[in-house]
Amino acid sequence: MYVEMAQLQQILMDSSMSNVMMAIHLVTMVVCQPTTICTSCINDRCEECATGYYLSDQKICKPICEDSMIVVGEECENSFILPYKGCNNCQARCQSSCLTCSTTGLGCLQCKSGYNRIDNLCYSICGDKIITQDEQCDDGNFIIGDGCHLCQFSCQDSCLYCLQGICYNCQEGYQLIQSKCYSICGDGLQKNNEQCDINSSIQIYQNCQSCKFYL
Repeated sequence: MYVEMAQLQQILMDSSMSNVMMAIHLVTMVVCQPTTICTSCINDRCEECATGYYLSDQKICKPICEDSMIVVGEECENSFILPYKGCNNCQARCQSSCLTCSTTGLGCLQCKSGYNRIDNLCYSICGDKIITQDEQCDDGNFIIGDGCHLCQFSCQDSCLYCLQGICYNCQEGYQLIQSKCYSICGDGLQKNNEQCDINSSIQIYQNCQSCKFYL
């Protein structure tokens, strides 16, 4: 038995108590689904579902997901473990970086600016100077230690405290100049970028000038 929404609204608009009680009764009634979904309905309760559906504890026919059959309530059937591959729980799903998502579960048809579409998935383009939601930065190059590397914030290895690609403190033997760490030549500590150190207490170097060997 079905109750038209317009009919129910008309009943609720009537202020008489009898009509209000009737509306409450109609709302609380269990109504069977269409015969294309529920094939057997007894006393307004479904007892048997059509192919592609299962009968829930509430006597409601619900779609069987991943049975290779698209029925009412499903948009697609080829569900993937990857959440936004195109079809998830038999509903069309795409990444938030997708501009146009297929309504049949095929995946993304068009990605937003700053992304490449590969196998109907959107991948950010690192190095295009467009910062996407899965990139921390994009300076258009792949220089190590310049604050942004591979579209993630980074500092030099000699940086002790790095915050969003800006160095605030250097390791021992380095001095901070304009957010960059530079080795202190002559402090007796030979760093990776020094060939020698003229005041090294470990070994005396000859022909060492500005922490580099000269013949």
